[in-house]
Amino acid sequence: MENKALGSEKIFHGDIEMTFCHDGDGNKLNMLRMKPVLHGAGTDEDAGSDELYSQPNFQMTVAGCNYGIQEGVNIGGSQVPHDVRLKDFRHDESGAEFVYVHDILGLEITLHMTFIKGANVIRQYNTVKNIGDSEKVITHFSSANICGIEPLGKLPWDHPGKFMIHYCVNTWQGEGQWRSVSLEDAGIYSCSVHQNTNTFRLSSTGSWSTSRFMPFILLENTETKQIWYAQIETSSAWHFEVGHRKKGPGMRGEMYITADGADENTSGWHIRLHPGESFDTVPCAFGCVNGGFEEAVCEMTKYRRSHIKPVPAWENEAPLFFNDYMNCLWADPSEDKLIPLIDAACEAGAEGFCIDAGWFGISGKPWGNVLGDWEPSPDRFGKGGLKCIIDYITSKGMRAGLWIEFESCGKDAALYAKDDSYFLTRSGERIGGERAMPDFRNPHVREYMHGVFDRLIDMGVTYFKNDYNQSAALGDDKYTESAAEGLIEHIRAVYSFIDEVRAKHPGVIIEACAGGGLRGDNGMASHCHLLNTSDQEIYTRYPSVIQGSLACILPEQATIWSYPWPLLILKASDPSLLSSHEYMSEMTDGEQTVFNMINGMCGNMLLSGRIDRADGFNRELIKKGCAYYKSIRKYTHSSVPFYPIGLTRINKEAYAAFGLRNDDARKMFIAVWRINAPYDSITLDLKKCITGAKVAYQAGTGVAVHISEGSRITVDFTKKLQAAFIEADYK
Repeated sequence: MENKALGSEKIFHGDIEMTFCHDGDGNKLNMLRMKPVLHGAGTDEDAGSDELYSQPNFQMTVAGCNYGIQEGVNIGGSQVPHDVRLKDFRHDESGAEFVYVHDILGLEITLHMTFIKGANVIRQYNTVKNIGDSEKVITHFSSANICGIEPLGKLPWDHPGKFMIHYCVNTWQGEGQWRSVSLEDAGIYSCSVHQNTNTFRLSSTGSWSTSRFMPFILLENTETKQIWYAQIETSSAWHFEVGHRKKGPGMRGEMYITADGADENTSGWHIRLHPGESFDTVPCAFGCVNGGFEEAVCEMTKYRRSHIKPVPAWENEAPLFFNDYMNCLWADPSEDKLIPLIDAACEAGAEGFCIDAGWFGISGKPWGNVLGDWEPSPDRFGKGGLKCIIDYITSKGMRAGLWIEFESCGKDAALYAKDDSYFLTRSGERIGGERAMPDFRNPHVREYMHGVFDRLIDMGVTYFKNDYNQSAALGDDKYTESAAEGLIEHIRAVYSFIDEVRAKHPGVIIEACAGGGLRGDNGMASHCHLLNTSDQEIYTRYPSVIQGSLACILPEQATIWSYPWPLLILKASDPSLLSSHEYMSEMTDGEQTVFNMINGMCGNMLLSGRIDRADGFNRELIKKGCAYYKSIRKYTHSSVPFYPIGLTRINKEAYAAFGLRNDDARKMFIAVWRINAPYDSITLDLKKCITGAKVAYQAGTGVAVHISEGSRITVDFTKKLQAAFIEADYK
């Protein structure tokens, strides 16, 4: 990178403007302001700049030093960044690097910024190195500290509704639930002439990184129509803080967002650095753009596509897989159940068939106890065993897949008998107890698990659905002083192991799952080809999950269950219900089948359900749905999500809509679901001049679409529970 002379500096990346300045002593080139450029509009660039803090784009605390204002309440104002000097600064069109030194503590802090080509996004991670002659304990180190977010506009910063925080709530089978709150409702309000110390925080502890929230946050100025966004990329602990600060009484100050994966207060993290040792933070991607929620999602989608998604294990699009778990065999596969499903999946147009959990267990016994051995069941698959089933799948022209959970080990597995160095431990005991968690920092564990993959791949398996049904909680303290630091080490070891498998077997596809979407972060997405969105088993609740989840992960990486002819888990013990008069009468019109198929068309379809029991009419709908999905999935890989009527909550009886816009082809693909809404039509504003629109997939002729205005289409429905997939062209 080109060296730059010290001094005030404006750096532009895309439509992001960052202003850096000295803080008075001539040594620190610190961030003063970050804002989106307004094209064709005059703005007062210096408005309020004398009221803003100037500081490096990181936060840090060190044991024995001042933590900051009201320690334990606010981590966005620690003292260490104010006491550093700038040692070096370089930037060019690819990024920027800042090197700071704290002379008293003997620490060197390097900020690494990558400017993402084609997206208003900057990716940052930071490095701290002990350059002194004594050990130092770091108790907090942020990945980014986005400061200088000015409350532009006429309204004061704390005016109701001026700033809105958008964040995504996750839970098992209820992922992707976005919430929007004003600063006041988030707990940030003006109550003193002094510095504000009330903040809004999101955090996750443990290795189920998205079990409560997605590590993605947005801060919108609704008055000026500008939005800031940040995403933390890790499968370990993470934390966001949003706050307001000002230099003194009477000043309007600024908003800020701090992002980290290493904090004593929220996860118990700390690290002891001996002289010469260093630590890298987890990455964070952030940016700003003119607009709102959709514009932010668009920029992050472009970033994820160019920088997160790993090299695929397929030439064009991900194969359409059938998986026998969801609303199907429910982890109880056998030869007599699988053969008709394999035949039906092939007939429907599936390009792969994945045998889910249970393939390794003895029939009738809990298979969770033998996780870790990954030996085929001796009594489920007839005389030929699992290999013959895999051969049958491949003989049908489909790829063969298996469910696996390589990060777990049951008490009856041979691996479990190994010593504790093979497993994550805390306080001297194995995390998970009788369902232990192999430690991938151990080279023997990696060697063992590579042997498992080699053996299964030699059998003909080219797709693995890796599940993750437990959390390591605080983490592992076997080699580190803090369990949270041990968890970071372990997760990075898991990442590198996955990379090794991909490098060794470049044709193999790896899907990440964690009870559905409980580890659906973009750290994992940067190493696995696919991410499961949810274990939601009630198809009418899935549209809400799809909407919210695809704002956080790439559509082409998001596996979405489509389970026509479903067998709910509460009825799994009696599959004869699938042929009962009552069940068949519910399926006569095909609307349930179409609803399910449309769910899967929004991302990467994962077909399931007892389609082997479906009648001829519904089988034909499934076949047509698969064919149409395969014809449009090429567009998914270059499309961005949009929300024609906003987001619909999971249990609300209403309309829901989700769209993918492809500017290269000038096409839109819109799923519209009527979920017992009381009115028969819905108008969608597509915000483009529509030249044509058609219903591309529906059950019969019960749905109609017409262009009601230049950018609006109206979709008419005849039934209260109905879905249609719309294809539209635009200028």
